[in-house]
Amino acid sequence: ALPRPCLHVYSVLEALAREGHPEAESIGLEVEGYVPAWVGVDGVVRTMTSQLRELGFTEVVYHPNDVPSRSTDPEHGMLGDLGIGDEPLRDHYGVLVARPPEGGGMTRWVLARDNTIAHPGWRTLPLEINSPIIRTPSHERAFLTVVDRLREIGMRSYPLSSGIHVHVGIPGPSPSELRALTESFSRLE
Repeated sequence: ALPRPCLHVYSVLEALAREGHPEAESIGLEVEGYVPAWVGVDGVVRTMTSQLRELGFTEVVYHPNDVPSRSTDPEHGMLGDLGIGDEPLRDHYGVLVARPPEGGGMTRWVLARDNTIAHPGWRTLPLEINSPIIRTPSHERAFLTVVDRLREIGMRSYPLSSGIHVHVGIPGPSPSELRALTESFSRLE
């Protein structure tokens, strides 16, 4: 089965700030696994789009990899403000963008290819889903709810090659910041 994080990752940022390390700017989640081939990328996108709308997200649009991110095509809009760049994303199926219910800037949900993920074979499709930057506990809950829905349509993982990764953005971390980060995670597990 696809694992679910047993800690609240947003609280890691809060713990680092409390401990005098406000340099931690962002946190994100990445879930790796595979879906049945019959679900495919289209089924994953439909499921994620539906779930995000149920959660109150608006302006939910999928941009397949073959659309340059700074496209001026009215159908695809402008993605440059999402920090994606000028070229299509290499090794990605595409990006789902959506405005969270509390407003603010657009969030991006990256669907990526990952050939390092073990999977049962030709009847499955390996992929990873990268969360938007998690700025609030509600962003984390939204991502985990989307992951739960993906489990329902058959997303699974092999423990030795896939699962969930947590990314913490600390520009140029010092040894003491890395130690504080490790200790924060240890206390939350």
